[in-house]
Amino acid sequence: MGRFAVITMTDKAADRVREIVAARDSAHGIRLGIRKGGCAGMEYTIDLV
Repeated sequence: MGRFAVITMTDKAADRVREIVAARDSAHGIRLGIRKGGCAGMEYTIDLV
């Protein structure tokens, strides 16, 4: 598997994600997903894992 950027985010956004994950003892990171729905046919989901 090659190395490539799956997603990009600003440094400030990454810092905020780290803050949110650190505030939840049981969280280790985030999971991003896509599912059917929304007006364009797809919705993005973000869950703590």
